[in-house]
Amino acid sequence: YGLSIPTKLPSDFRISADYEIRIPGDLAQRATVARMLNPAFELSEEKIMGDLFPEIKNPIEELARVRANQARRHPIHAAITLIESFREEARLLREVKDVKGAELYEKAANLVEASMTAQPEAEEERAAPKPRPEVVPPPAAEPTVERRRTR
Repeated sequence: YGLSIPTKLPSDFRISADYEIRIPGDLAQRATVARMLNPAFELSEEKIMGDLFPEIKNPIEELARVRANQARRHPIHAAITLIESFREEARLLREVKDVKGAELYEKAANLVEASMTAQPEAEEERAAPKPRPEVVPPPAAEPTVERRRTR
């Protein structure tokens, strides 16, 4: 820890030190008990990471990396990458004078990009909102006619 005890100390000299002792499983056990007493109890991700993974020096930076990884796995990120790749391929094909191929890649890029924008609703869908199923009364039962048998 960068500290050392001096070699020449008087015999009546006392040294005192304060340090934190961490017992394996203690935090998890206390968190479990806290959740039993209050189901809404939670610890921040920074606290959990800082206590369980002391080798991670900057928990906030690590959490930002996790969020970036999640964003890269999202389907929208894949679509954006696909659009960029199609446009780059179109540019390369134009450089070698393959106009038809370039146009096809540009159309593909535009098609993927168009699929990312919201489509306007049809007239019928916008006309009148339908009532929620839970407020619609059940259909009326057919009246039953009793028939008596006669002998």
